[in-house]
Amino acid sequence: WQARRRRLRAAAGWSAHLGRQAAAMGRHSTLVLGVVALMAALGLAGPRWGRASQATESRALNVVVVMDISRSMLAQDVKPDRLTRAVGIARRLVQDLEGDRLALVAFAARGYLLSPLTLDQSALALQLDALDPEVVSEGGSGLGAAISQAAEVLKAATQGGDKAVVVFSDGESFEGAEALTSVGESLQRAGITLVLVPVGGSTGARIPDPDGTWHKDADGQEVI
Repeated sequence: WQARRRRLRAAAGWSAHLGRQAAAMGRHSTLVLGVVALMAALGLAGPRWGRASQATESRALNVVVVMDISRSMLAQDVKPDRLTRAVGIARRLVQDLEGDRLALVAFAARGYLLSPLTLDQSALALQLDALDPEVVSEGGSGLGAAISQAAEVLKAATQGGDKAVVVFSDGESFEGAEALTSVGESLQRAGITLVLVPVGGSTGARIPDPDGTWHKDADGQEVI
């Protein structure tokens, strides 16, 4: 438009007649050029319209951490004690599983679901730090029942990919080998991976009591 105005002024400078002729010619050329340029730009931009939907499936892992908090986990055959060592390893696992869904089950005589499946790793880490044998109401070691509880949490999950139960324990269980074998086979049938992380020495150790003495059985003998 500016160039056209300059040309019209130059033509009118020669004569009024030439100015009128110039004004009558190419009156719409600037508009046409602008429309052509606009259409070309729109074509290059590749416009789309309408609605499209796409189904996606999350393949994040579903993992239940099962932590043994029975009193035997206070044994100090690994430093500073079995429970502290297990919690430290579990925290590193939680940190490495960023983006996966995690749950936490703690157990002594029975299992306690402390956290359902969640993507909030920091919340689960706080739960791990708070674990202590004193928070349970009944002593003992129900390992198989705790694993079964973890399996039920995973079976109820509707999202995610592979499922796993990761158990941190010194291996003590009051249920017997047959019960544990049955639990393991049920996880295998459900397609759930079972990972066992043993914590502690192989020769055994004494268990400290809150009063500073060593834990004794009904006969007054120190428990190893």
